[in-house]
Amino acid sequence: MDGHALGFVRLPISDQALGGCFAGEIALGTHFYDGDRAAMGKLTLSYGRSFSGPGGGCLAIDAAVEHRQGFAHTVWKFDTTLGLPSQRKTRPMLQLDSITIPGDRTFWTFTSSLVIDTGGGRNVLVGLEGKHNGDVTSVGFKFGLWRSF
Repeated sequence: MDGHALGFVRLPISDQALGGCFAGEIALGTHFYDGDRAAMGKLTLSYGRSFSGPGGGCLAIDAAVEHRQGFAHTVWKFDTTLGLPSQRKTRPMLQLDSITIPGDRTFWTFTSSLVIDTGGGRNVLVGLEGKHNGDVTSVGFKFGLWRSF
């Protein structure tokens, strides 16, 4: 099993700067790789804004640096999300995520999703995800459950 589990704190840095909001995040946890696990930490700078116009929407940009114990290099991440406004019951969303490991390769993921408001602050996300890890390109299905609190 490969993956990670993190606890994080996100705090606002500025409100309405450049028409949006900046936030900083610090996360600590563990990562799992090839049957082993070890500590990891992550620092993130985020920018988000809504925009008006035909249909309106929202934009989120995250830049992060991760240190994973046992890995020789720091991991750099850059993620972008573009979505339509929350007043709609069904909303399209596009995401582009990239990961760069110095001295290794760049990975990317492109996801086209549909967020469905099921009521009561709950949403279901379904989508198709294309991934490229430097050697292999694959397509998968993405599913998520979101809850507002």
